Amino acid sequence: MQPNNNNSYPAKTAKPYHKHRKEKHVQDDIMRSIGSRPDCRLFRNNVGQAYQGQVIGDNAYSVTLKNPKRIKYGLTAGSSDLIGWQSLKITPDMVGKKVAVFLAIEVKRPGRITSNKKTLDKQRNFINQVNASGGIAGIVRDVRDAEVLVGRK
Repeated sequence: MQPNNNNSYPAKTAKPYHKHRKEKHVQDDIMRSIGSRPDCRLFRNNVGQAYQGQVIGDNAYSVTLKNPKRIKYGLTAGSSDLIGWQSLKITPDMVGKKVAVFLAIEVKRPGRITSNKKTLDKQRNFINQVNASGGIAGIVRDVRDAEVLVGRK
């Protein structure tokens, strides 16, 4: 799929949601729907860790590194799956300029919260911090939830 003239991807009709649908597929639907709006930009925010070093052994099941160094990536533990911004126009009494408001969307598979309470607590804390700072953040389970979050419907 190619981006349209405004560098966003065209909206695509989302598949019906059910509790066995994978979170990745819901994220893809949200990226297409919200990402196709001219006022929003979203990016996938993978959070985790990996190792780098000199490869001294390699087979189908493992890699052995010399002088391994742990690398953490992503914003922070608990940060949302999809991050970006929504461009909002300030009211005329505020000069009439546009501003980018930080947007954080945590996607959960329909019918499931999470199996790890510690992770969910960190995610809720991140969402609360974004909202308290004037951003837009929340947990969604489908495109409709995401559209409501960013004020489309």
